[in-house]
Amino acid sequence: VRAYLMGASILVVTGLIDDLRELSPRVKFGGQFAAAAVALFLGGVKITDLGALLPEGATLPDLVAVPLTLI
Repeated sequence: VRAYLMGASILVVTGLIDDLRELSPRVKFGGQFAAAAVALFLGGVKITDLGALLPEGATLPDLVAVPLTLI
């Protein structure tokens, strides 16, 4: 739960700063990337299944799942 709250806080702070000052798309993406990294590395959240795009029961290896989760 702590990782989710930390990631959400990063998004809220980035959005607040963007509302007060115009942030570049690169900085906004950096905030989203940081929030995803917190959820991934501290919370253990990652995309491992693509539903109907892969055969049933197939999971993505970490080499694919980690970058896909971050982006």
